[in-house]
Amino acid sequence: MKKLSALFLVCLLVLAGCGGGGQSKDDGLVLDYLNTFVNGTDLDAKKKFVEEKVHPDIKPLFALGQNNVTDESKMYKDPKVMESIDYEEAGKKGTLVLARGTVDGNEKEIIVLVIEEKIAFGFTPDGEGDVKAGYDEMRAKFKTEALN
Repeated sequence: MKKLSALFLVCLLVLAGCGGGGQSKDDGLVLDYLNTFVNGTDLDAKKKFVEEKVHPDIKPLFALGQNNVTDESKMYKDPKVMESIDYEEAGKKGTLVLARGTVDGNEKEIIVLVIEEKIAFGFTPDGEGDVKAGYDEMRAKFKTEALN
């Protein structure tokens, strides 16, 4: 899984020609991702979310997790979108969305990649090595002050 995450980070960093900021049409989708897929306990709703709102290229990976319920200590309570950054590369448009929520009593961030109005991947600062470096590089593109 870590190798797969690193692969997506590398792909994202190659594709991302970032600009813009503020809010985007994808913000609601990201909140739906956090509330339905990450925090959700209704397995039918999670399955429907994957079917309808996850990018086809990554759908098989999300399908692996659609029958699991996230431990409550790892759920993003009261998630909110902080900032969105648009990118375009080779005619493909997407959005990076920075969101925050309370995880196990502490505020935590997640960056979600949206491509073609579908969830493509979520990146957290929890990784190690290249994954952490990739997250940090993406995070530096946002104007919102980072958490300590």
